[in-house]
Amino acid sequence: MIHSGMIAKIGRPSHNTALQILRSKVAKTRKKLPGNVLEFISKKFNENVRSMESALTTVLAYANINKVKINLQLACDVLSELHPNEERNITLKDIEEAVIKHCNVSRENIHSVNKSRSVALCRQLCTYIAKKLTHASYQEIGQYFGNKRHTTAIFAINKVKEKIKNDVEFRYLSESLIRKIRD
Repeated sequence: MIHSGMIAKIGRPSHNTALQILRSKVAKTRKKLPGNVLEFISKKFNENVRSMESALTTVLAYANINKVKINLQLACDVLSELHPNEERNITLKDIEEAVIKHCNVSRENIHSVNKSRSVALCRQLCTYIAKKLTHASYQEIGQYFGNKRHTTAIFAINKVKEKIKNDVEFRYLSESLIRKIRD
């Protein structure tokens, strides 16, 4: 038996098409998703239908397993693991500039051996955010932020994680800085 067919490259769906596809997929699951979540998925994962379906399935599964309501923040958090810096390439310099601006410290202090609590915390925050938002190694991060060794970077990241666990205001600060850098 002889079969024939045509090979055709299917490009990226338009925004409206992507939204319609997502709405159709959601309707089949009989779940309700806010429009802003569908917008987010259709914009961030619009390379092809498969990536949109994957993102949608990930959000639905996470919400179902954890018994939580789906909202934009949940979708952003869950999907950040799939494509943490999809929209733009975040650099160590971007992170440094955001922290310097927010914490009102100088670039020289971030790169110095200054061990004052406020400067050290800003440097540790830079290190933590860098590991979270970039693919840089501990060694690269440590080297960039004050010519430190990779073990110092690991220590700094663990310090920030501990502070985030115990200090609600600091957690809010770190989360808002991360959102600001991603945008």
